[in-house]
Amino acid sequence: MQDQNTVEEKQKTPDEWKEFKEKRKEKRKNNREFSTTLLNKRGVKFESHNNGAHLRVETSQGMIDFWPGTGYWKSANGVKGRGVQNLLKLIPKLK
Repeated sequence: MQDQNTVEEKQKTPDEWKEFKEKRKEKRKNNREFSTTLLNKRGVKFESHNNGAHLRVETSQGMIDFWPGTGYWKSANGVKGRGVQNLLKLIPKLK
């Protein structure tokens, strides 16, 4: 059984939540910048939508929807994954 103090310690104050949300927002922004730069450096063709929040990556077997802020991607044939590195590993397999 949990001690009442332990439960109270885990609860965040409004200021802590605000700081947490700001850090997450900054992390997603950094992910978008890094992933887009990496795709460009690797010569991957893609369309940018929603100010870079959603990318449509072109492959010979269709498009892959990629959200670089979270790293989530899914292909037209139903393959799903996370991370730009895993996406880059998949692209050659689709050629």
